[in-house]
Amino acid sequence: MSKRIPVIIVALFVLGVAMHHAGGLAGHGQLSAVVVEDSAKRTAAQGAIYTSAAVLKTVADRHIAWRVIDQAASGPDLGKVQWAIDAAKYSLKPTLVLKRDGEAKVFSLPATPVATAALLSRFSPN
Repeated sequence: MSKRIPVIIVALFVLGVAMHHAGGLAGHGQLSAVVVEDSAKRTAAQGAIYTSAAVLKTVADRHIAWRVIDQAASGPDLGKVQWAIDAAKYSLKPTLVLKRDGEAKVFSLPATPVATAALLSRFSPN
């Protein structure tokens, strides 16, 4: 067997994974966006993203269900976002988890409010 065949197979796998992660969230249901963080390690810059005019305007204009939650949260409302905590379990925090019609995608929280708003816009209908 040629040494090139395993390399080609790995390259095709990596390309397939990249294409999967670049794709949108199919469906027409409401987009849910949950930031899962370690609140004890939150920086001022991260907090500014959550409450920025750019992010909140995008959330309101595009009717996105938006929530920020600590990875160790507990309480009666936890069931509503347990899917996000589970999806972000092995990711570096803070993590932005987007979900529509049962399909979820996990992202690192973008570094700026404008980048976060752009990511939300990319996956939400107009």
